[in-house]
Amino acid sequence: MRFLINTTAGALGFFDVAKGWGYPDHDADFGVTLALWGLPEGPFLFLPVFGPSDPRDAIGLGVNTAIDPFTWVGQGTAVRALDWSRFGMNGLDQRERHLDDIDSIKRTALDPYATFRSLYRQHRQSLVDDARNDRRAGERISKRSSAIPGASIDRAPSAATREAMPRHDIRVC
Repeated sequence: MRFLINTTAGALGFFDVAKGWGYPDHDADFGVTLALWGLPEGPFLFLPVFGPSDPRDAIGLGVNTAIDPFTWVGQGTAVRALDWSRFGMNGLDQRERHLDDIDSIKRTALDPYATFRSLYRQHRQSLVDDARNDRRAGERISKRSSAIPGASIDRAPSAATREAMPRHDIRVC
């Protein structure tokens, strides 16, 4: 719904109108989606350049890169240089945000690798739990449908209601 609102009322997504209308932003990647689909995380990996990960999230990173529009838009040396610059600057920004935390862990932890592994897994699990418990869209629908007596998205129709519903048979000749 955020995409639809921001694309239409937000001038093709340049402005975040949906946040003001009660649709807060959220951040999820394909690794979280795979976790919600039941794919286990697998062993902990510390990938050069990319940092901590696991096979599920490494696959998610590949899919995120493949579905990123900037991966496919434009051609030529200038566009490729901008893509790599964006990738490098994003990595530097992420590293800088956590530099003090990394230094503190390296200084104080008996086993920094185990600490990084534990922190990474806890963080990813919290993202999966947040996505699993995200009921914002359902809450907005149920608030609107609560004006209709007996309407609820949380409950299936009763047997009596299902029997009273008209049936439409589709026949293929």
